[in-house]
Amino acid sequence: MTRKGNIRGMEDSKEGIIVSRRAWFTLAILSCTLLTVFFSETMLLPAIPEIIKEFKIPYGTAAWIFSAYLIVAAVMTPVAGRLSDLYGKKKVLLMLLIIYIAGLTAGGFAYNISFLLITRIIQGFGLAAVPAAFSLLRDTFPPAKLAIAVGVFGSAYSAGSVVGLLTGASIIQNFGWHSTFLAITGISVVVGALFSYTHNLLVISCHKNAKSN
Repeated sequence: MTRKGNIRGMEDSKEGIIVSRRAWFTLAILSCTLLTVFFSETMLLPAIPEIIKEFKIPYGTAAWIFSAYLIVAAVMTPVAGRLSDLYGKKKVLLMLLIIYIAGLTAGGFAYNISFLLITRIIQGFGLAAVPAAFSLLRDTFPPAKLAIAVGVFGSAYSAGSVVGLLTGASIIQNFGWHSTFLAITGISVVVGALFSYTHNLLVISCHKNAKSN
């Protein structure tokens, strides 16, 4: 068989792979997780001037509102990866989401900059859930369909960032900056509940395809 024939055969085999509905549902839940995390972060950006004014802090101190969050996320990412290997990706991801929701809820009641920074440190665990979600995505989809899943998953980042900025400005103007945390808490609870519900229903499609072959 010629090289062209081999390539054509590989393309035909990829098109013949069927991904289960549960795998697509898993992709939707994981994409919502990514969208929620970046939605909440960009939503907070318009609130910085209000926070500086209310707490009477310099811009250097205000920078730690995001710096503390990113530092914790950077430290927790490899830790979350190791925990995923020990206890399972689904359990660790769910645990990180619960911690993130707790941080969001507490952030809505921050009464000084110190308390706000503590809640931001707690929220840093949420960003560590993004690599865990991507790893789970790789286990859920077969290699032939992984590129599509990654594309959909990645688009949630841009969507969350854009919607967060637009929505955040409106919420801050009408309800105050504390509401930015409380508004996203409800969405995060729904996403976490859906992920918890599907915890025992997730199907690793690539393994299923391997068995059928």
